[in-house]
Amino acid sequence: MNHIRTGTLLAPLAASALVLSLAACGSDDGASDTAAEVTETTAMADDMADDMADDMAEMPGGEATVGDITVTDAWMREPAEGQTRSAAYGTIINDGDADVTLASASVPFDATVEIHETIMSGDGSMQMQEVPEGFVVPAGGSFTLEPGGPHIMLIDIDPADITGTIDLTMVFDDGTEVTVGAPVRSLMMDDMDSDMDSDMESDMDDEMTENTEG
Repeated sequence: MNHIRTGTLLAPLAASALVLSLAACGSDDGASDTAAEVTETTAMADDMADDMADDMAEMPGGEATVGDITVTDAWMREPAEGQTRSAAYGTIINDGDADVTLASASVPFDATVEIHETIMSGDGSMQMQEVPEGFVVPAGGSFTLEPGGPHIMLIDIDPADITGTIDLTMVFDDGTEVTVGAPVRSLMMDDMDSDMDSDMESDMDDEMTENTEG
């Protein structure tokens, strides 16, 4: 599943290349023409990046079923540079007649794995804390692990281990263990899109300045 991460990096690069190449083609026609062309190609680049981002978002996460429990759309966050923590997400579906509790989880490499929730502290900041009792998945219902909410926390990891697809095992209080392949995904797309927009605006200003001076 490495192509998920590769696509994330290529989207802004391809869009930037499109803007620079098309803007250069009209650089001799004056500042007004250049501004119009850069505006048009910027829109094209934004559409291209958005389409690639949508495609990556639609790529399914892992899915596995054991007995009455199904884990779907499982995925793992790529750690930011220098970080030794990651998190896993997904939706747990309980088709049984009794509640079950997500009690613990494990991965096939060295890491401290805990069940966490995200709470709002008294000063208004978001904080994570362990939930030793786990999360209840109601009978006939579901429970979602998601960014900014409940999640499985991986601590003291080697970032090199977080690549491709990770075998994530969820353990429930009734003894059920569900191992699901969780593809690694990056959360950097929004930041990269913002950087790309800033770069394109700068290129447009530089191009207009050059034509005005010429």
